[in-house]
Parts: sequence; C-alpha cells; structure tokens
Amino acid sequence: MSATGQLPLSIITDDEATLANFQSRTSVLEVVNGLSTLVDCRQGEYFLWGAEGVGKSHLLQAVSHALGTHALYLPLEDLTEVPPQALLEGADTVPVLALDNVQAVLRSPDWQEALFHLFNRRRDAGLALLFSADRAPSELVTLLPDLRSRLGSLTVFHLPKQTDQELAEMLRFRAARRGLLMSDEVVNYVMTRVERSAKSLIMLLDRIDRAALAQARPVTIPLINELRLLSRD
Repeated sequence: MSATGQLPLSIITDDEATLANFQSRTSVLEVVNGLSTLVDCRQGEYFLWGAEGVGKSHLLQAVSHALGTHALYLPLEDLTEVPPQALLEGADTVPVLALDNVQAVLRSPDWQEALFHLFNRRRDAGLALLFSADRAPSELVTLLPDLRSRLGSLTVFHLPKQTDQELAEMLRFRAARRGLLMSDEVVNYVMTRVERSAKSLIMLLDRIDRAALAQARPVTIPLINELRLLSRD
C-alpha cells in the first residue's frame, strides 16, 4: 500500500492496482479499453458504477498509479469530514482527476457545491474527469440536480458483479502474480468458505501470502486451516 503525494493528508492506495492486473472479463473490456485510452491521451470523461467489490476503486487507482503526478486520486468516502477547499487545491490543473465513491457526498451540500464548480472548471479547461459510485448518476437522487446532470453527461459504464467462476479465476491470477501456486483443490476449498467478493478474496490472499512467505511453505489446505482465516468449515 502507498500514500499519494499530492495531498495535504495521507491517502492509502493499493500498490498492486494496475489496468494490466484487472481481471478482463468480457463484460468490462470496454471499460478497461476506455481507461487505457484515458491514460495514453490524458483525455476523457468517465463514470463507473457498481456494487462494492466489483473493482471501481482498483480501476481509479490504476489510472492514478499509471499517471503518477499527472493524476489526483481522492477516495471521497474517507474525506467528506474535511472541508473540500482543503483538499481540492490543485484539482483544477492536474491532467486527470479521479474521484472515488461519489455517493459519499450525498449528505454534504458543501462538497456537492464544490464538486459542481470543480466539474465545470475542468470541463471548460478540457481536462479529464473520472468518477465512481455505487449507483448510476440518475440514482443519486439527493445530489445537487445540476451536479447529477453533469455526471450523467459523462460516458457511463456499469461494472457487474463477478460470477463465482470469475472470482476463482481472479484469485488464481492474483496468486500467480505473487508467485504463489494455488491448486484447483485449494481454490475450490477457499471459494466455499469465504465471502464471495473480490475485496474479501484479496484480503485473504494478502494474509495467505504473508504466512506462506514467513513459514516458507506452499499454499495448502492445512496451511489455510492453521491460519483460521475461513468463516466456515
């Protein structure tokens, strides 16, 4: 994990979040291709929405990591207690702005007003915009109407929930990138005993990785059982 350097406070992000390691399901290829173009050209206006754990934060952080100081990533769910003026300095000029979990500002008129004016300034300047939320722009019903309208004018992508097979493939893929071999038996054992979400599986993999490295052991069912990581036997 790392902290972004453009902010007056520490924003923790996932160092492993890249477009390359996002699981390219057929249903999200258009999203990944669009964001790849945004990274290459530093141009575009996108709104990603979907349930928790489908990869919205991963994709926004991946864009931010790829662009370094040319992007600003803000996870709004962690920031709405801070006055927007304290955080948005510099957001007018950075080539790509990525605002995660816009639904977090639904109860903050100050943040909504600030984001509305920021949106207008960036669009007038031709700068890239990237937003995410847990619902479509039209469903952000308590949002400032003008801001909701602006968000709805972006290119909107829905990220559907992964199937169990897709989650299992993601687990194998993420494990392989860490140099961990997870047999089909181990993957199936895990998948029947843990919450079926990408977030839960990645957190579980982090702990398995640390234990396997510390003990210099392969990833096996006995190792996983010893760690007492699974919710049910």
